[in-house]
Amino acid sequence: MMGPASVLAPNLAFNWHLCLPETCGSNKVKADIQSMLSQVNLTIDKVVCHAEVKNGPMSEDSAAVGAIVLTAILGCMVLLGSALDLYIRATKDHGEKAPVTPGLDAVQLEKISANLQSKDTEGIEAPVSNGHRDGLIGNSQGTGHVENGGLDNPAGPALPETKGGHFLYPNTAQLPKSEEKPKNQKPKLWKRVLLCFSAVSNGEKILSVKRSPGSLTCLNGIRVLSMSWVILGHTFLNLITNVENGADLLPITRSFSFQVIMNAPLSVDTFFFLSGLLVTYLFLKETEKAGGLKVKHMVMYYVHRYLRLTPVYAYVIFVYTFVVPYLVDGPTWTSPTDKAVCEKNWWINLLYINNVLSPDQMCIAWSWYLANDMQFYVVAPLALIPLALSSQMKDNFARKVLKLIGICVSVGCIIISIACTGYYSYHNFQDLNGVFLNVYIKPWNRIGPFAIGMLVGYMLQTKKSKIEISPFMQGLGWVLALTAAGLCTLLTYDDTKGPGWGIDGRTAFDTLFRPVWALVLGWVVFICCKGKGGIVDWMLSWDWWQPLSRLTYGAYLVHLVFMITETLSMRSLIYYTQGYIVYRYFGFVCMSFIFSFLLAILVEAPMLQLEKLALS
Repeated sequence: MMGPASVLAPNLAFNWHLCLPETCGSNKVKADIQSMLSQVNLTIDKVVCHAEVKNGPMSEDSAAVGAIVLTAILGCMVLLGSALDLYIRATKDHGEKAPVTPGLDAVQLEKISANLQSKDTEGIEAPVSNGHRDGLIGNSQGTGHVENGGLDNPAGPALPETKGGHFLYPNTAQLPKSEEKPKNQKPKLWKRVLLCFSAVSNGEKILSVKRSPGSLTCLNGIRVLSMSWVILGHTFLNLITNVENGADLLPITRSFSFQVIMNAPLSVDTFFFLSGLLVTYLFLKETEKAGGLKVKHMVMYYVHRYLRLTPVYAYVIFVYTFVVPYLVDGPTWTSPTDKAVCEKNWWINLLYINNVLSPDQMCIAWSWYLANDMQFYVVAPLALIPLALSSQMKDNFARKVLKLIGICVSVGCIIISIACTGYYSYHNFQDLNGVFLNVYIKPWNRIGPFAIGMLVGYMLQTKKSKIEISPFMQGLGWVLALTAAGLCTLLTYDDTKGPGWGIDGRTAFDTLFRPVWALVLGWVVFICCKGKGGIVDWMLSWDWWQPLSRLTYGAYLVHLVFMITETLSMRSLIYYTQGYIVYRYFGFVCMSFIFSFLLAILVEAPMLQLEKLALS
């Protein structure tokens, strides 16, 4: 069985697939076909023989076996943790329910304990997440009104209330001796560790629709819809390689409605905007609550962020590199290229520098986003520290200077983004590979929406009271926002007609449409969070967006794995229609979120709970 043979002419390149006996080697086939094509001045670039590159037995691949064993161990931990959690709930043995939390004061704990006497099975959880993506929520506001710094709090999570058992007890070291609990009631460490893996408790947190006071609920809908937009764009790109009616694609891509798919990369800028907004909003909120910026805030700012993203990311890389190749087998699968790249460059991904170091040899090509987001997070304190310190200053002049520094840093990032994007877009015009490597994935080009998000987050944190906006100004704001959004997503329709925009017009659009899109989002979020969003806020704040919003990080990591696996395993071509793409799209969305939930139960949530346990 022969894979694709690439036949090259001066202005033409195409793949030619042949079914031949397995005994035919690639060298012999290349020589025989080249002898015929030489008569018409064509040259074969390479021949890939499927029989020569296909994977051997998985049992002979120690790394693949290791990935499966790791998955099995994690699965066993989840089963044991869930069984222990259910046993504790069933036996009502309060002494073994959950670990003592040493960091909360006695008054708060007494309130919680009294409340639990009447409602002892209530979990404490709240729906505020850090932007992108991401995931699981640990920011807690219980009935005792004890606000915790969430799992995605940039200043680091506060000491946890629960460890999977859903029950809390007062800190006996702070209570009068008459109220102290016997020492033997404190759970053993191994039980506390095991409860971190409980699918029952972690599942309840992920699927919870409870709201905490002050949460920015409209962000949940924006996050889920943006993730769906990402999947829509990638659905088209991955299926386009296996269509049989390729001649019909060009008219379809030039249609007015198709511009929504063409400009789907704006969904990534939405996540950058949300990330900048939340890192600023939560950081300033936490430092204000703590009475000012402290060293521990900066330490946990970086430590928590890395621990928040990396374990599940590393697990996906491990499985993608060594297990997924055994799940792919089809005529369009030519070689285990991704496996070789990931074996060589996996450490670059885990340092989050894969968008600047060897970007042409990137393990998991869509991980460029994670690198950018982490890099923005690293430099964000250049603006966050002055803004946080300004609230501590008693001198009015010093306060204004620090605020100005923080704002100027953010505005400077926007200016740098616009200037760099314009320069590199102009010099990579019509070079798709150059656009991807030099424009699309570089942090200095993509930081603009993140910086705009930081400014909006600062406004939300400092302008806490409700604002008064006249109906006329609200209407004008919405008209301007909708017009700008339409231009960002549909204006490229004009480029498809006639001769097109040319280098100047295209460069101008590529330079400006991302920051303009972030400004649109800034209006929507600000007006919704200030209680003026009306039906838009109602739709974006729907309760059931919350569970899905916690799964967007995992969905981003796994959605292209499904697409690549299916595309490379196809045994026949597809007839492309927009209806067919939509049909496949909904399947990919469902599978991505389902497997994201399983990934969260298996890796993401347990690792976050273990981090809490270590901090306590």
